[in-house]
Amino acid sequence: MLTNDKNKEAALKYIHFVTGEANAYVPQYTGYMTSNLLANAKLKDFYNKNPNYTIAPSQIELMGNWPSFPGDNALKATNTLWNYAEKLLMGTSTNYEEIAKQAQEEINALLP
Repeated sequence: MLTNDKNKEAALKYIHFVTGEANAYVPQYTGYMTSNLLANAKLKDFYNKNPNYTIAPSQIELMGNWPSFPGDNALKATNTLWNYAEKLLMGTSTNYEEIAKQAQEEINALLP
């Protein structure tokens, strides 16, 4: 994607749009939270006119870091964890100790 200057320029322009100007559009059309706090100031009038949309940004103080696994297999490890948790949640397995052991072994094999 970034093999030439034209692509680099287009990618940077898009990044600036989605992290800047577009942040003021996203909440108005989706109800989702902005990706940074600066956009909330731009949305003050919108939030005053549409108080139901203030629910998501009011939760910012409760947010923390998004947990993830390290390395190139982070997504595979997350999916593996979900698959094992799903077995317990859906009742296809009730042996939580064995599920935990299997999940741990499989996930550890994926990690650096």
